[in-house]
Amino acid sequence: MDNCSYEAAIAGLRESGIRAVFGHGWPTSFDDSWTEKTSTKPHPADVRRVHAEYFSAGALDDRITLAMAVRGPEESAPETRKADVELARELGVRISVHTGATLRTAQTTRSSNTPTRGCSARI
Repeated sequence: MDNCSYEAAIAGLRESGIRAVFGHGWPTSFDDSWTEKTSTKPHPADVRRVHAEYFSAGALDDRITLAMAVRGPEESAPETRKADVELARELGVRISVHTGATLRTAQTTRSSNTPTRGCSARI
């Protein structure tokens, strides 16, 4: 998402009147640079601006909270995931971890005889 998309999404949540969590994620790309298992790209720094501009006092309008939608174990390197969690802790926001998200992961999981397991990373 670019800045305009973030603003539009947040404005839509405000106008709806619902209680919601806005998940700030990574940008869509036409290559695997953001989602390959060895990706060292950190969570977009714009999360700091969104936090400062809309959520620095906590929930926006007492209804909308900020979370970081971070990449899971199949989409980034361990040190990248650790840095993403540390940033969320620094900002005091929730984390949502994306797992099983890529076609590559789905094909690998389907071709194996072992069940898919959840992430239990120690950070």
